[in-house]
Amino acid sequence: MLATERGHVEIVQYIVSKYVGVNEVDRERRTPLIIAAINGNHEIVRALCAHKAIALDYRDRDGYSAALHAAANGHIQVIRELHAFRADLECTLPNGITPLMLATMEGHQDIVKELIQAKVNIDQRTKVSITNLHIYIS
Repeated sequence: MLATERGHVEIVQYIVSKYVGVNEVDRERRTPLIIAAINGNHEIVRALCAHKAIALDYRDRDGYSAALHAAANGHIQVIRELHAFRADLECTLPNGITPLMLATMEGHQDIVKELIQAKVNIDQRTKVSITNLHIYIS
């Protein structure tokens, strides 16, 4: 966990090569992949995603996956890595908010474009029937 938080790519790669704790969680139920996504460290995301046992779509205590965190925080390279390893880019928070909606809300147009190019559902609705278009025009 600490190597992920501090961005030590070589240490993470070594740990991954030894099959140690790739899905270990901290107090907030964040995995190393989620921490790397939050921090925008695409090299660590790539190293972790390459591990055959990685839980790509695991959710933290708040219901966020690595893709949701990356979209909310504007980490385009992380989104690209997750897409390359086939993470779920249409995952939702408990209220139905998607990565596309988070990127739109936060003004991350590069991520919006990337997700649309990845062919995510642009018409997906939240639990209260809000679409990405509603978010965009509000």
